[in-house]
Amino acid sequence: MVKPTLILGFGNVGTRCVELMLKGVCHADILVVGVSDSSGGVFCSDGLDLAALLSHKKTSGGVSQFKME
Repeated sequence: MVKPTLILGFGNVGTRCVELMLKGVCHADILVVGVSDSSGGVFCSDGLDLAALLSHKKTSGGVSQFKME
């Protein structure tokens, strides 16, 4: 069963965790539905596009303006 999960703190540790999840190193039956950092937060009950979110964070410096496409 997939567990909806929030990542509170998408800085050094939170982004590294997601990078490991995307590489398949760290895998669990979780669905990341929300992420927050010092700029704000994003939520999508269907799950976030983690690769796109990481790219957005690296280019903009925060997650608050991230839009799912």
